[in-house]
Amino acid sequence: MTVLNSLSSFIASLSLLVLDTGAGADWIGKSVIPKRPDVPVVRDAAADSDVVGTLNDEMEFTVRGAHAHWLQLKRGWVARDAVIKAEDAVDFFTAEIARHASSFAHSRRGYAHAMGGSPAEALADANEAIRLDESCAAAYFCRAIAYGSLGKADLGLAAILNAVRLDPENATLRLECADALLAAGDPLGAITHCDKAIQIDGNDSRGFTLRGNAHQAIGRRDLAFNDYTTAIQSDPGDARAYCFRGILRTEAGEYVEAVRDFDDAIRLEPDVAGYHHQRGMAWLAKEDYDRAIADFSGAIKIDATFAIAFIARGTAFLRNGKPEQSLTDLSEGIRLMPTSATAFVNRALSWQRLGNLRNAIDDCNHAIWLEPNNAGAYFYRAGVWDELGQFAKAMADYDEAIRLAPRDPRHYHRRGVLLLRMEYIDGAINDFDLAIALSPDGLGPYVDRATAWGAKRDFRRAIEDLDRVIRLDSKCGIAYTNRAAAFIGVGGWEAAIRDAATALEIEPTDVTAMYNRSVARFRKGDHLGAIADLENAIAVDPSQPQMQSALALLLAYCPDEAARDRQRGVALARQACNVSAWKDANCIATLAAAYAAVGDFDAAVGSQLQAVDLLPHGTQIETVARGDLDSYRQRTQLNLGNRLSEFALLRTRPVVAPLRR
Repeated sequence: MTVLNSLSSFIASLSLLVLDTGAGADWIGKSVIPKRPDVPVVRDAAADSDVVGTLNDEMEFTVRGAHAHWLQLKRGWVARDAVIKAEDAVDFFTAEIARHASSFAHSRRGYAHAMGGSPAEALADANEAIRLDESCAAAYFCRAIAYGSLGKADLGLAAILNAVRLDPENATLRLECADALLAAGDPLGAITHCDKAIQIDGNDSRGFTLRGNAHQAIGRRDLAFNDYTTAIQSDPGDARAYCFRGILRTEAGEYVEAVRDFDDAIRLEPDVAGYHHQRGMAWLAKEDYDRAIADFSGAIKIDATFAIAFIARGTAFLRNGKPEQSLTDLSEGIRLMPTSATAFVNRALSWQRLGNLRNAIDDCNHAIWLEPNNAGAYFYRAGVWDELGQFAKAMADYDEAIRLAPRDPRHYHRRGVLLLRMEYIDGAINDFDLAIALSPDGLGPYVDRATAWGAKRDFRRAIEDLDRVIRLDSKCGIAYTNRAAAFIGVGGWEAAIRDAATALEIEPTDVTAMYNRSVARFRKGDHLGAIADLENAIAVDPSQPQMQSALALLLAYCPDEAARDRQRGVALARQACNVSAWKDANCIATLAAAYAAVGDFDAAVGSQLQAVDLLPHGTQIETVARGDLDSYRQRTQLNLGNRLSEFALLRTRPVVAPLRR
């Protein structure tokens, strides 16, 4: 809250506690303004009750209850004829001014104008009140509110400081001054005024709530938490205190407790969109996307112009695997708040999920234009460049993300994955090392560093990294899948079979685990088991040409004659080539080997020539492929014993999930 919306600050801080269905019920929840100075506040709804103060401290109050001729405010009861409904105050004080102009009447009418959305008229009344009485603190307060509504925060701050100077023992003015100082970036100044307000009136929960906000602004979360709790103890009806404490609990990962606080805030003030939004943020952090979406929808139902709620719901849809709905909400959020870099970045991710990579790049570019130092925009744009095959641009964006946010382990992890894909293995390992140093309990960098060790044939180190992952999370299926591949690398067939089986218990559709178990079973001599695993993998995901190619090779050259089916091997090899659009050299080379197995060497030569043309010139794999081509030309079948022992390459699953915010 700031002096820009002091009116909202008052209204939000004064909760309704009592409903009276009898006389005066039409006053419940109404804002009222005292008709005259020094209206007495009494303890009970009776003329002879003890006086506990006056209404001079504030300009406006919310009615909590009514009884006969009395109205219950936060501090006690006042006579109904001593106050006027805020909605009727302009006419009432206009008549008063016509009879006798006074600083009191002008300042109160100015406040009513401010409540009615007429800040220019409010400012005119405040200025006239000050002209009539330069010592009228309420007039300066009214001026501060008017300036805030007009977007002139610096002038508003000056006005509220003047009000405090004139009435230093007024707790309300102290709190409004603290609010303005906090908005101006002076939390220590805000704390000073909150301390004084609490000293003046230690029963006002707003002092503790606002001081908690100031403590939070400078990272004193424990002190902020204590202040919010004290505010709640002082006034169990302070919905804002529950909300702010809930935000702290969300940030601390205490999601159950956070939701409980937001429940209380919503119970007290069900029509405040922000409370529903904040509870949605707790559900979002907890990855309970359906409940998050429901709360964001509730916030939007209350306020259809609540841009942040649209952006948050779009993010929830994105994480919940619904990019179309995400795109719709984020576009609406951008329409309502076109300066939100976060909305553009998240919409870029939605475009990416939908395959529209050019729009994804455009949105990331716009986010960077809005916020040139937004590390996330560079980070996510790098992921799109990577998907487009623009590795140099991706690397440049990862470098910039690291420069802007050098303590974010995700940036090193992602750059390491890119380096691994580009076969800069040592550089990848170095980036994974940095990511692990920043986040020792993060699973991803360990899994991908294990893959890098595997690429260097250092399977022992790969196993060590995957052991660590499994200690951190015994249900991480990827770790078992990849450790199975590493065990194959050191000849641990039984261990590989066990790990692949565990991976499949965790994730029954893990085709990579099926492949690895197939390799281990083949090496152990269980040819039928190896074939069965590949058959299952293809049944689960027919779009995997590598699985079809591996089964084709096994059927064409299996040492177990009973398991061999060379004609089917040819058919599967052709199917793999079709699925890979005849652009995968390994699949085409497998087709050539299958042709050779059935004695069709002319077809084998033709297919092998296609495979050679797709391979990088001057590489070891090209040399091997040309040797196979010579064998086919000599009408000689290959001795594929060594190649069958691994089929092709040991396979691992990448741990990096699709990018998301």
